[in-house]
Amino acid sequence: MALSPARLQVTHYLKGDGPTIVMVSTGVSGKNGVVTVTEDGILPIVNQTWKIYATSVGQPFQTSICAGSHVIGTGQGTSS
Repeated sequence: MALSPARLQVTHYLKGDGPTIVMVSTGVSGKNGVVTVTEDGILPIVNQTWKIYATSVGQPFQTSICAGSHVIGTGQGTSS
């Protein structure tokens, strides 16, 4: 699980284009060994592929499960 913001590899843009590596707010934070997860945040794991619907125009991109972002597979995308 990647803390926020997570560094994600982009394999395809639905609209327009941009960099191949972007920062995305996940809704997961950590401090002093305590991890906090917001209710509608995304939880990217290494090698998962996500379809991300950003609700912002700049990095780190804002998104959420409520915005429609979801896992679509494993093996192509990365997060760290």
